[in-house]
Amino acid sequence: MEIKKLNSNAVGTHYPSQAMILTEKGEIYVTKDDVTDNGFELIKFQTYDLEQLTSIVNNVLKGIPIKSSAVVGIDNFSIAVSPISNLYKISSNNPTEELRTIVGGFEAQVISLVSMNTELTVSKLGNIRVDTNFLISNAFSIIMLQKNGKQWIELSRRINQ
Repeated sequence: MEIKKLNSNAVGTHYPSQAMILTEKGEIYVTKDDVTDNGFELIKFQTYDLEQLTSIVNNVLKGIPIKSSAVVGIDNFSIAVSPISNLYKISSNNPTEELRTIVGGFEAQVISLVSMNTELTVSKLGNIRVDTNFLISNAFSIIMLQKNGKQWIELSRRINQ
C-alpha cells in the first residue's frame, strides 16, 4: 500500500487504512478510509486556523499509542499539542520565552513540559492555570498539566538542578 506524499516530508500515519499529510504550505490532507484503484482519495481541509487544525488532527489520531516525547516550537506565547505525545520539549531561537496558551489536546490529557534550549516561563495568563508563574531555567525542571475543558491545570512542578 503506497501513500503519496504530495511533495511533503511531513507525513503522519494512523489507522492501517488512512494517512494524514501536512504540506509545506500548511495544508492538511486526510485520506478516506476506502482505497480505490488509484490509491487513496484525499480530503483537503480549507482552514488554516491553528486551533481548528489541531482539533482535526486530534480527532484523526485518537487511539494511537502515545509516543514518549516531542519537540515543539513556541510561537506567540503558544504551543500546540497532540494526543500522541505526553512529554513536550519546548524549543526556541530566543534565550527567554513565555508560555501562555496550549492549543489542542483532549479532555483529561496529561502532559509534561520541559525546556530544550530556552529559559521558559509557564505563565498563568491565557488558558494555563498555575498558582504562580513557573520558571524552567534548565533541561531538568518539569511541570505537569492536565486538560480540563479549554484550560490546562497544573498537577505538579519540580525545579531540578
